[in-house]
Amino acid sequence: MKLSHIESHIPISISERPQPPSKPGVLQEDVKSRSVLLTWEPGSDGLSPVRYYTIQTRELPKGRWVVHSASISHNATSALVDRLKPFTSYKFKVKATNDIGDSEYSEESESLTTLQAAPDDSPLVISVTPHTTTSVLIRWQAPTEDKINGILLGFRIRYRELVYDGMRSFTVHNIKNPDAKWAELTCKLERHQ
Repeated sequence: MKLSHIESHIPISISERPQPPSKPGVLQEDVKSRSVLLTWEPGSDGLSPVRYYTIQTRELPKGRWVVHSASISHNATSALVDRLKPFTSYKFKVKATNDIGDSEYSEESESLTTLQAAPDDSPLVISVTPHTTTSVLIRWQAPTEDKINGILLGFRIRYRELVYDGMRSFTVHNIKNPDAKWAELTCKLERHQ
């Protein structure tokens, strides 16, 4: 009895590193002062399930690429990128990782600028000195540029006169000159520079 030789063709699949995700994007309504919602489309998983995504950020114009998060869910197509600086330009890129290894990073996103925010620091009061019998001269130094978080429009001074029979309400004076360094405060503000 002769045994016949039987050949079988079993397809063999070889897993490989995933392909990079698409160029990440951000909708304008998803841009905040300290965060953005980044979106992307996954690339091919290389026949091995994606385990997680990694996001890198770069502060423009001269910052280096830094890892923001290396633990974005395997099934995510968007992620909130937080801990950003207000009124600062950034670019983003994303990579996928499966059991075989990492994809290349995606193409860089278009540059975007986060929204402005209130300053992190208040002006530093340098001196308050009597100027006339009914006024004082206040001098200040503006916060440093990295603490302004946008375009400085001016200053707001709140003050009140202390009297023996109680306190009066605060007077608020807006100074619309971002270069101002002093103001004369009286019952009626007379001038600033």
